[in-house]
Amino acid sequence: MKDKLISEKIVIDKLEENDIDAFEVDTLDSQLETLIALKNSNVEEFLRFIKSHDITTVFYNKAFYDPDIFKITDEEISRLDDDLLEVLTDEIDNYNTQIDDIDFSRPIQITYFALYQGQKVGFFESDFWHFDEGLLLGKEKYLDLIDSYESVIDDVLERRKETEEKLRSDLETLISEDEQFLLCTNQRLRLSYIQQLLNKKDMGQYRELFTHGSEFINPSTAQNYIDLVWKKLKVSK
Repeated sequence: MKDKLISEKIVIDKLEENDIDAFEVDTLDSQLETLIALKNSNVEEFLRFIKSHDITTVFYNKAFYDPDIFKITDEEISRLDDDLLEVLTDEIDNYNTQIDDIDFSRPIQITYFALYQGQKVGFFESDFWHFDEGLLLGKEKYLDLIDSYESVIDDVLERRKETEEKLRSDLETLISEDEQFLLCTNQRLRLSYIQQLLNKKDMGQYRELFTHGSEFINPSTAQNYIDLVWKKLKVSK
């Protein structure tokens, strides 16, 4: 169950009404990180404690969310393959932009304490408000997006496969009708033939079938393809 923060002003005013000075601190000495929390975690119990020990000065410290924990990081994006990246890039950019627009100045915890015999004694209040906002941690959102777009990604992969199959078929027809190809009677000549063919300016869409996302034609992929075209051509004659 989530607690809600009492207004900081209400707590400070109540302390000042009882002649208690309250000072906000940003950081704490490592020896003072551990809080002895009062069982009844409220300002009334805190007042009772400090009055019974003649304490006139107390401190408080606020904790906030780091917005970056809700963002999908570059490291997570780098794990996406090209197909996932193509589908999810805009969605990830929009999500991270939405995180930037959220007001993270709202604390998730305020700790009020007094120093007593070298120890921090007091109480704290928490409000993990990201649950109410429906926010997920960046890693959780990353996995959630992949799951939600699974069917879309499958469609993209299927369309890409169909496109590549058609390009391979069209290229095979083009090569089979080229008399120059018939002169390529060994693997070395056939590899040289397809490399020269794919390097022509108007062959860019076919060239991508053999580059695997790089700038260069993969010799092994090109050799296997052109040898298969050769075999099919010989069988048909």
